[in-house]
Amino acid sequence: MMYLFFRSLKAVVRYISILLTLVIGSSALAGVNTWTGPWPRNLNVQDMQAISSSGKILAVASGIRDTLYSSSDGGFSWSAELAVSGVGSNPGAMGVDVQNPSLILIADATFSNLYRSTDAGKSWAVNRGFGVVKSIHVTGSNVYLATSDGVYRSQDRGVTFARTAAFSGGAVAVTIANDGAVYIARSTGVLRSLNGGVTFAATGLINVNVNNVRAAADGTVYATAGQNLYVSLDQGNSWAISVPASKVNLGAPNYLAGLNVAPDNTIIANINGALNKSVDRGNTWLTINAPFIVNADIVGVAQDAANPSIVYAANSRADLLKSIDGGKQWVTAFNTCPTGGCGGYSVRHFNAPTPIVFVGAVPLRYSTNGGTSFTEAVFPNGNLAVYDIIQAAPNSATFFSRTRLGVFKSTNAGANWTSATVGLPASSIPSALTVDSQNSNILYAGITDIPNTTAKQVYKSVDGGNTWVSAGLPLTTVVTSIQAVAGKTFVSTYGSGLFYSENGGQTWSSRNVGTTTARLNRVVVDAQKPANMFLAGEKGLVYQSIDAALTWSPLNYRLPEVDVDDLIVSPDGKTLHLGMNNSPYTSGYYQYTIANPVVGPTTDVYRLYSPLLQVHFYTADANEYRVLTAGANWSGEGKIYTALTQPGSINGVATVPLYRLYSPILRRHLLTTDFNEYSVLSGLGWTPEGIAWHMVPQATELTIPIYRLYSEALRRHLYTVDENEKNVLSNNGWRFEGVVGHVLRPN
Repeated sequence: MMYLFFRSLKAVVRYISILLTLVIGSSALAGVNTWTGPWPRNLNVQDMQAISSSGKILAVASGIRDTLYSSSDGGFSWSAELAVSGVGSNPGAMGVDVQNPSLILIADATFSNLYRSTDAGKSWAVNRGFGVVKSIHVTGSNVYLATSDGVYRSQDRGVTFARTAAFSGGAVAVTIANDGAVYIARSTGVLRSLNGGVTFAATGLINVNVNNVRAAADGTVYATAGQNLYVSLDQGNSWAISVPASKVNLGAPNYLAGLNVAPDNTIIANINGALNKSVDRGNTWLTINAPFIVNADIVGVAQDAANPSIVYAANSRADLLKSIDGGKQWVTAFNTCPTGGCGGYSVRHFNAPTPIVFVGAVPLRYSTNGGTSFTEAVFPNGNLAVYDIIQAAPNSATFFSRTRLGVFKSTNAGANWTSATVGLPASSIPSALTVDSQNSNILYAGITDIPNTTAKQVYKSVDGGNTWVSAGLPLTTVVTSIQAVAGKTFVSTYGSGLFYSENGGQTWSSRNVGTTTARLNRVVVDAQKPANMFLAGEKGLVYQSIDAALTWSPLNYRLPEVDVDDLIVSPDGKTLHLGMNNSPYTSGYYQYTIANPVVGPTTDVYRLYSPLLQVHFYTADANEYRVLTAGANWSGEGKIYTALTQPGSINGVATVPLYRLYSPILRRHLLTTDFNEYSVLSGLGWTPEGIAWHMVPQATELTIPIYRLYSEALRRHLYTVDENEKNVLSNNGWRFEGVVGHVLRPN
């Protein structure tokens, strides 16, 4: 992993695209099954290059790690694709083959090395022998380099180079126009070559310290110098200044860097640390990633359940940030602490009894007009640090808060608060608080800072917070969050993992299968599907479970390695909203669109056994299972797996039908996914019964295999998802015939 330290604000801005391939588009904000977040922070923007018009943006950025970033919405949001290694100690300029984007060239700005990849960045080969490379342009098999000692050209896609022109002081940028003209940027202006870079002559832009030059598909040539954008419509003979960065209202200092032009002639530039685009040759600009959300340390996120397009975020300065387009663009809705020193801890939104937005800070403030104005809540102890707020039940005016002085309760929608700490350790500070989703009188609190002891505890109230008793989960690590949904209670800790109780806290067990850390910050349950859960922990680790925490799968791919401060799931269960803090590079708001891992209706499959017939029977009909097990001839063995009742998919793998046949002679059933076997047996005395259910033909991270065995002695088949049963029977007269298909664990 490589770390870079920058000595100036300009250096910070100059890197967000060590490798940036830009394509302007308008697709959805979050890519399915990938995290999207802010324009990567505090990274040195070095180069940009458009590849196509498909709507995707790629960027390699350094800071916390060298990473290939992508945007699918024209730069509003970003996700990390993969770590890029093997490109030296200070990656700089970048070039990509438009026709074949698997060819990438990256220059090491420190050691005059050029790195070349033909597999989209998976592996790299180094090329040496020229000055420090400042700019790269790829056109078919031709690659041009602007270096500290002149211009170089390759005619074999970057394998070998020859210097075509030498300059004292070199060149800082190179671009090739559609007519074959080569333009370079120097400290003395823009030069043009009409013979492939062998000789250069001055254009109309002279005596200007130019730091970038780009040729557009429509023949326009652009150059940047300081805060000015220069435009030429006549192959560089004359130039005019377009709207300078000082006219883009993003604050001072003003600077324009990272110029690029997309194939559709859209200009992209980094102005004051924000990505901007122009479709009219720089006369007007649209800011598509504003600095305040990029640089914000996000401590809390919330979403309007009635209008999911409205998303709120709170930063560590207690500012309320608001988006009305699902998180694409943000405004500072309200500065709840203009004088500073308030601190920001959380933001919560509730729609009943009236829409209310809370910003947890010192003091607690609430808004009933969408964040336009705020009122200070009243506590008997004066202004308190309020860390979180929860609602007793939908449509209820009763709220609870956890504060520096314990748990407080409000019965008038958060305006006034009274202490609710009877039974809690004196002077203790709650680190987590929740209300049972089925009984608003039941609350759980995680108590971390108990005076004169290092012990941590979970406490429970059954009378709406009036009194508390221990819930019987002694810990030595901090309780970070609690969820009580559908009769199940989950407790996350920072150091001991996740705990679970199904009897109101009488007994507890750990639920950490599939996780790789015990340091957890948040457990979240999808209100629409309580078996669908999420965990957030240290170093950007996020997990999902679809079986009520029995097993977990990672979702952290493409997230920065920073602790998660807040995580919520949208009311429709389709989107995760995440806030990160305490990082100089990648703090901010991130979003994840959840692709349903199981597409299609499901059903439980039951197994029965008849001692009389010495045969197993399998059915997805719960009523048939009840009727048969109620008699004396069949014993129920319960649910053995879950399958789909119609064609669908699991983890993107399409299902196949499982056929069922019955032999009146043998008095037993046969299950098969082989349609040929089904057809042949149907003509040999077996009665075809059609499709029983559907399964996938290959293993996925959510499935388990169905094994098929056959006994010559008993002349019957057995199907099992129990690997041990399969192994035992295989060693005791049964022939293993392979895997029939793959199904889900039972619900």
